[in-house]
Amino acid sequence: MKKLRKGRTPTVTRGRCVGEVAVINYSIPRPVAPELDERVYSVEFVPGSLNGKKGAKIGRRQWVLARERKEVGLYE
Repeated sequence: MKKLRKGRTPTVTRGRCVGEVAVINYSIPRPVAPELDERVYSVEFVPGSLNGKKGAKIGRRQWVLARERKEVGLYE
């Protein structure tokens, strides 16, 4: 977050992808829920090497995130 505040590219600081550039990823992919395209709460930072691998698939983690966000009123 420090790098972002200064206008720099964020990098991963922990885990197996340390040092990689972090990119924005939609936790719920656009093809699955295009209505969330402009919603900040539907994005997350992930290592660049992992971003393209998921594609438009939704895994267990994405279902959990969607359910939690729906319960607090972020999704309809």
